[in-house]
Amino acid sequence: VILLRVDSFSNHNSVTDEGFRGNSLSIPQIHCAYEESKQLLDLLQVAFAVNDSITEKLFRVISEMNYTKDVRLECLELVLVEEIVASCSHTKNRTVTEDLAEKYIAEIRRWEPVVERGLSFSRPDRCEYITTVMSLRAKWNRILTVELFVSQCTLVVGHTDTQSSINILFMILTETPDFTSVHTIKNILNVLSGCLSRLPGGQKNFLTRKQKFRECATKFFINILTRITFKSLPHREPGPELVELLMEFVMLDEDNMKELEKNEKSSIVLFKKNSLNPSLSFKMFLMQLMIKHRRDVFEDILSNYLAKSLCDLDNNQAKKELYMIIIQSIEDSLHQNFKQQDMENQIKTICSLLRNDFTGVCSLAKHSFLPYSLLDMIATLRFVCTHISHWISHCYNLTQTRTQTPHDILTQREGVIIQFRNLCLTYGHENLHLFLLKNIYHQLGSDTLHLITENRVCSWIIP
Repeated sequence: VILLRVDSFSNHNSVTDEGFRGNSLSIPQIHCAYEESKQLLDLLQVAFAVNDSITEKLFRVISEMNYTKDVRLECLELVLVEEIVASCSHTKNRTVTEDLAEKYIAEIRRWEPVVERGLSFSRPDRCEYITTVMSLRAKWNRILTVELFVSQCTLVVGHTDTQSSINILFMILTETPDFTSVHTIKNILNVLSGCLSRLPGGQKNFLTRKQKFRECATKFFINILTRITFKSLPHREPGPELVELLMEFVMLDEDNMKELEKNEKSSIVLFKKNSLNPSLSFKMFLMQLMIKHRRDVFEDILSNYLAKSLCDLDNNQAKKELYMIIIQSIEDSLHQNFKQQDMENQIKTICSLLRNDFTGVCSLAKHSFLPYSLLDMIATLRFVCTHISHWISHCYNLTQTRTQTPHDILTQREGVIIQFRNLCLTYGHENLHLFLLKNIYHQLGSDTLHLITENRVCSWIIP
C-alpha cells in the first residue's frame, strides 16, 4: 500500500522536493506515503481480522490494475468495499434458510463497521468518486435491508417461507435502490404485506403470530427509516412525497380509517394491510424524525394537513391526541438541541425564544382547529417554561447550594427569569403560571415552593 502511494507521487508529480525526484525511493517519500496510508492501513487491518480472504482478493485486484491510469488506486478503500459488497450480496442461488440465517446475519454485522469506515473516508469532491460512493452505499443498504428483515421479522416470527421472502425483497429493491423515494418504501411495505398473508399456523395461534409480526414489522420499518432513509443526508434528502406518506401514517385514526379505505390507491391502505402498529409512540417517532431532518418541508405539509383534515374531524379526542403528538414532538426536538449547548448558549436560546410574539396563545378558544404555527408556539412556551422552572429552583432555593454554577451564569439566568415574568404578566395567561407551578412543585415540593415565592423576584409565580 505504501509503495502504491509512492508510485502515485512519482506518476502525478505532486511533490517537487529534491527528495521526490527520480525513480529511487527516498525517506521523505516513504514517510509521506505512510502518513497518507495510515487510515487505509488501519481499515485493512480490521478487514483482515474479519476475514483474511477479502484482503487477498483486494491485493489480487490491485496487482491487475494499471498503475498509471487506474484512478481506483487513489481510493483503495472503495475497492475493498466493492469486494465486501460482492461477497455479501444475496443471489437466488444463495440459500438463506432459517438454519443458515444466523450465519448470514453475523457475516453482514461483522462487515458493517468496515464498510461504514470505508465509505466515510474524506476525499476530494470529484464526480467519479461521489458517484462510486453513492452506488456502493445503495448496494450496501440493500444488503443491510435484507439483514434487518431476516433478523427482525422472519427469524422472530418463525416464517416458513424465508427464502422466498428474501428473494422477493432483493428483486423489488433493484441493485441500487433509492431509500429516500416513496416507490422504494412502498415496495418494502408490499413485501411486509405478502409476509403477513403467508404467516404459518392454525386459527388458534394465528392472531398471536399476527400481533407478533405487527411488532416486528414496525421495528423493521423504524430501522429502515433511521439507519438508511434519513441517514442518506446530505447526499440525498427524503423529498416532500415521502414526508407526505409518513404524515399520512401520523394522521391515521380509527374514525377516519373507513373513509380513507375507500381510496384503494391510498398509502393508508398499505399501512393497514401491512399491519404496522400505529401506536402513539410510533407516530411520535415519525414526527420527531421529520422535525429533525426535514423541518422545512415538514412544516408546510403539516400545516396543509391540519387545515384540510382537522376541519372535517369531529372527534375531539382524536384532535387532542394529534395536537399532543405534534406539541410533544416539537418540544422534544427543542430539548435535544438544548442539551448539546453550553450554559451561555442555553441562556441565549431561551432569550431568543422569549422575543417571539405569543399573542396567538391568548386566543386559542377562537379556533375551530389549531394551526401549526399555534402548536409550535405552545410547544415553545412549554419548553421555555420547563427550563425557567429549573432555573428558578436553582437560583432561589435557599435549602440547596448554588456554588456549582458560576456567578455570572446565575446572574444571567435571573435576568431571563425576570424577562419571562414580564411575558407572563403581559399576556396574563394563567396556563403559563399553572405549568410553571406544577414543574416547581414536582421538583421541590409545596414547602420549598412557598419559600421561593417569598422572594420579591418570584412573588408573581403564585398569583
